[in-house]
Amino acid sequence: MIRLFVFLCLSLPVFAAELSERQYRQLQATQELLTAGSYNDVLDGTAELWAKQEGGLAEALLLQLRAEALQQTDQVAESARVLEVVLANSSLPPDRRIPVAALLAKTYLMTDNPGKARSVLSSRITANAPDVAPAIKMLMAIAWQTDEGWGESLPWINGALSQESSPPEAWLSMKVAAEYRTEQYRAAAGTLRRLIALRPDNRIWWLQLGGMHQLLNEPEKQLAVYELANMAGLLNESDQKDMARLMIAQGVPAKSVKILKNIPEEDSGELLLVALRSARDLSEAAERMLAQGMSDSRSALVQQALRLFYAEGQCARVVDAFSTLTPSMLGDSRERGSLILLAGSCAMETGQFDDARRFFQQAASMPGVSVQAKRWLDYISALQHEGLG
Repeated sequence: MIRLFVFLCLSLPVFAAELSERQYRQLQATQELLTAGSYNDVLDGTAELWAKQEGGLAEALLLQLRAEALQQTDQVAESARVLEVVLANSSLPPDRRIPVAALLAKTYLMTDNPGKARSVLSSRITANAPDVAPAIKMLMAIAWQTDEGWGESLPWINGALSQESSPPEAWLSMKVAAEYRTEQYRAAAGTLRRLIALRPDNRIWWLQLGGMHQLLNEPEKQLAVYELANMAGLLNESDQKDMARLMIAQGVPAKSVKILKNIPEEDSGELLLVALRSARDLSEAAERMLAQGMSDSRSALVQQALRLFYAEGQCARVVDAFSTLTPSMLGDSRERGSLILLAGSCAMETGQFDDARRFFQQAASMPGVSVQAKRWLDYISALQHEGLG
């Protein structure tokens, strides 16, 4: 909530000519108590005046201080009642009515009455009025956004920003929210760049800017934003994985591999496998598949790893892997037979005839591959007969 300071310390000398010396001193003393945080003393000193609810300018100004003390002591509804009386006082000068209306609007917002907040302000200010404080315009924007009036809030936000060369982060964040909700993604991206310039260490603004480029179907710019944020050390592991997915989709999987290798394998394993295969680094992909499949007892990964090794011509690695695999890691009996036959053919290719015979002997009793396995065994016997095996 934007805090509106309406203490009379900013305006009390202006009224000196219109107040008696006693009234001026009373106002000054009450203002000092309020500034010092002596809220109960302010309430005690203005209790009789509030009971009468009458008087001129001095009384209106004193009641304004009472309303502020009530807010500071969490008596918000009572503060609204007091401010309504102050605003209705005909002795209150026109230039004081807008600050009082703003404080009343703030009070309405605190009591979940955004419609009343808009009503009390809309009859007194416009979004482009140069003589209205930017903070009061932002109060009107809050009143609209509280009721999901995103488009209606934008003129007030823009009016306030036009008066501030260095606007607060909260004001720009309200502008982004309104632009996003009204599907003005290009404008939202521009506002997010202002926010990043203001707070380059805020991870959220970088991610939201990337998100805007995604909505604008600009994946190259989205990726560039994420890479800059990552270089600044702002992205967490989840963000980095999202960036890696985008890199794979954009056809630069090798870059994603570098990112994913810096993330613990238990959090990035499967995505890293996708990246490695996309980058055609099939040997490393197979190694990681095999390790993950053995660790998690996932036979499907083990099977994929063995076939990748074979496809990459790494028959020795297939044979070596079988020395550490248990039957349960190879899937059901039919799949297991197929893989053992594969291992046997790899052993033949690398000249490991004893290992090949052992593999084929196992496969000879398995469904679906027994005929092929027996043919391999006959072939090995023939080679040995000729002195070649």
